[in-house]
Order: sequence, then structure tokens, then C-alpha cells
Amino acid sequence: MLATAIAVLTLAPSASATPLADRVLDEVPTPMGVGVDGPLVAYARRSATGRGQVVVRDGARPVVRLVAGTRSSPVDVGRDIQGRRVVLYGRCDSRCDLVAFTPSTGHSRVVARSVRAADVTVGRGRAFWIDAKAVRSRALDGGPIRREAVVGDMDPTELDTDGTTLAVTGDLPGDFDGGATGLSVTRVGSGRALLRGRRTYSEEYAGMRGPVVTPTGVTVLFDGLVPGVPLSFADFATGAKGRQARTTGGMQIVGWDAAGGSTVFVEGPTSDGCGAAAAFSDERIAAVPCRIVLAARAGERLLPPRIAVTQTSATVLQTTLRGGTVTGRVPLAGVPVQLRDADGVLARLVTDAQGRVTLPTDEVDGGLTVVAATTPPSYAYDG
Repeated sequence: MLATAIAVLTLAPSASATPLADRVLDEVPTPMGVGVDGPLVAYARRSATGRGQVVVRDGARPVVRLVAGTRSSPVDVGRDIQGRRVVLYGRCDSRCDLVAFTPSTGHSRVVARSVRAADVTVGRGRAFWIDAKAVRSRALDGGPIRREAVVGDMDPTELDTDGTTLAVTGDLPGDFDGGATGLSVTRVGSGRALLRGRRTYSEEYAGMRGPVVTPTGVTVLFDGLVPGVPLSFADFATGAKGRQARTTGGMQIVGWDAAGGSTVFVEGPTSDGCGAAAAFSDERIAAVPCRIVLAARAGERLLPPRIAVTQTSATVLQTTLRGGTVTGRVPLAGVPVQLRDADGVLARLVTDAQGRVTLPTDEVDGGLTVVAATTPPSYAYDG
């Protein structure tokens, strides 16, 4: 039985704290790229016709939707040489190009042609991208394409920059099948890179990825038991040895970015990420959308609700945090809940005063997907 199961903590939040709700901007069926800088958030998704698009949300400005073509698109938000915010993304049709869009002017320009980038980042007027086993860069205004330094035996998968520091995560040779993951850090254009962290794959550990360059160093995601759904971060401080581990604050994160005082997450509503599945199973029973979440970086936060599943019931809970620490989970009464099997809706229920609904005692072929009509919807799986 999977439980997106969570223990209820008794630590009460401070009475003086004012909860700040995480702002759920959108739901996406498949996680793609995401970037943020202050109020500007950009992320990739599929349109209703199945075409790729990049959604740009810039505070109170009208939402802009950019055509990204036929492939999934990496995305990042950074600054050009004038300090204006810019969105860098991949656009694929008959060929793949890297495109920079400046929201303040509404203008787009091709930065590099015929490039199929695995990931992109932008900072201080320069675009960076992963091209097979190399990391390359070019000024947004044009000029020569330069190869950036990465530790020699790394196969890069993700990267981030603030324009001065370039952080790259990727695969490394290891003692176990599947090798290891690591963090390569370099000063842009220096030609030299340092391996700041390394983790070997094991049964309990899936990998290191999702680097974000911060004012104090580099932070990466640590995958947990489910590959691609981290429950913890690791901070690598500039000038310090080792790393400092911390939790994601109760969120199942698929991807993220942070800059300009803002953080954005691609959050999985279940422990399987963008899906519902039995515990330790490779088979997803049902697709559930991931959330694009704009989150406060300080103070107490109010996360989207969760569903905890036991052998006999499902409980809808509202989670609160102070910073990254869970301060409580409050049951939500009167919430409509659907129980779905492979053939559709099996039952429609409403949570009681303890936030619970009773689950069927008979085994359901393929298990149950539990969907609560919270804002946004919450999901869990009962196998």
C-alpha cells in the first residue's frame, strides 16, 4: 500500500506568523523546463494540440505563450547584458534553435541555430547549453561559441549559472551499476572545473541533480527512493568543504529554480511525481498532473493539501511550514473525494470532521486512485 502517507506532527506554528500560500500557477501533465527571476516565471508545457509551448508569467502582465515546436523544451530565466530579464528556451520544428525572449520588449532572437540542447541556462548576457557531453556558451548578442569547462569524466545532464559561476550536474563512473552522479563547478570562461560533490548510486539513493547557483554557493536536489522525485536538498557553500543537507519541506520536487528572491518548483502531488503508482512499482496506475508552484523563500508557508492513505481510510490534510520545517498538518472536513479504479469513478464521498473517508475493504483490481477536490486537486494511491 502506498501511502503518500505522512505522520501528523504536533508542533504548532508560531501565533505571530502569517502563513503565505504557495501560489500554484499551473498544472502540467509532463514536467519539462522551468525558470524564475523575481516575478518572472517561465515553464514549458504541451498545448491542447500536443505542441510544445513556453508559458511566460511576469507579475501582473498578460501571460505570454511562446511556440516551442515538436519536442520538449528546456527553459531558463536570467539577465541580458543590460540587466533585463530574459527567457532562454529550445524551439524545435524542422530544426532546433536556442531562442532568447525579452518580456519587457516582447522581442525574440535566435541565439544559436541547429542546437538540440539537453538543458539551458542564461546569465549576464550569455547563454549556456548542454550539447551531448559538452557544455557550450555564446553571448546573447552573438559572437563565437565557446566550450565551457566541466570535470573531465562527467556526462552533463543539468546546469545553472548566475553569469559568473557555472554549476553542472551529471553522470560519473562509479563502483556500482549505473555509476554515480556529481556536481561540477567552474568560473565562467576559466577553462578549469572542480568536482564539488559526488554520490554513488545504490538501492537507497538515486542521484544528484537540479543545480541552482545561489548567492552563497550551489544547491542541488537529492533524488530519493523514487528516481526524479527528490525530498531533500544539498547546499554546497562557496569556500567551504562538504555539503549541508536539508529537506524540501514536505514537497515532492521534480524540478526547480531560484533567483531574484523567488523560488519556483515543479511539484509532484504524490510520491511518484506526476503519477500514481503502487509502492516500489515501476508501473504508474494513473497520470496525475504536476504543479508549477511559486513559493515564498522565507517565513511560514502554506503548502497545497495532501492525502494520507492507511489500510482503511484516506485523510485530506493541509500542511503548514515555517521556512523549510513542517509545523503542522490540519485535516480538512467537507472535501469531496472520488475513488477511481481502472474503469472510472468507483465512489464519490465527502471527508468527515477528521478529514477522512473510508476506503473499500474489498480488494480492487489495479488499486484505487484517490482524488480530493482541494485547490489544487490532491491525489494518492491505494494499492
